[in-house]
Amino acid sequence: MSEFVSSTELLLQTYLGEAWWYTVSGVVAGLMCASWFFLGPGPEPFRCPVDIHKQSIDTGDGVRVSPLMLDLKDGKPIEYLYEDAKTLHEVFMRGLRIARNGKCLGTKIGNGYQWLTYQQVHQVDFFFNYL
Repeated sequence: MSEFVSSTELLLQTYLGEAWWYTVSGVVAGLMCASWFFLGPGPEPFRCPVDIHKQSIDTGDGVRVSPLMLDLKDGKPIEYLYEDAKTLHEVFMRGLRIARNGKCLGTKIGNGYQWLTYQQVHQVDFFFNYL
């Protein structure tokens, strides 16, 4: 066994030089970082405003309504989900801010999609309003 270890060390020293241990350590550290990057924590999942076990509410007269339509504290219809998104324009601007110019509108072409980003849609909207 010790003969195998010494021959392996000799081989590493021949090809990697005197600092072969640093090279091996760097490769191992790189693999650990790469595995953490790909297998580590992802983005925070979307939190649904509705309890998944209570997807409808009985109003008492045989009618069931979606909890999205009722504010469970007051029993009144929900007017908006986010304080900064009360109108359709504010909802789009919030999407533009949160998505950081991500995909917005897609068109199916063959087996794939061709996407317009939020910024492209915003530019089309801007020029359309000033025609």
